[in-house]
Amino acid sequence: MMDRSSVTYTLQPLEKKGFIKFVPGVDRRSRVITLTAKGRRALVKALPYWQQAQQGIARSVGKRRFNYLLVNIARYRTLSGN
Repeated sequence: MMDRSSVTYTLQPLEKKGFIKFVPGVDRRSRVITLTAKGRRALVKALPYWQQAQQGIARSVGKRRFNYLLVNIARYRTLSGN
């Protein structure tokens, strides 16, 4: 888990570039992070590169090992609460 100040600090560059925006949540303590139209366009543009990178890793380590890695990352995140 990351504390609020770490999340804000980490996401500030994306906000400054106009990819995301912070909007008030249901109470004063919470904020919702939304993807802007510019952020959606950047995501659509980047997605093929991400998929290509994932495929390259799967080819280099083998599909079975790659899937094992993904399952264990998900399991770790579930167990650690991240």
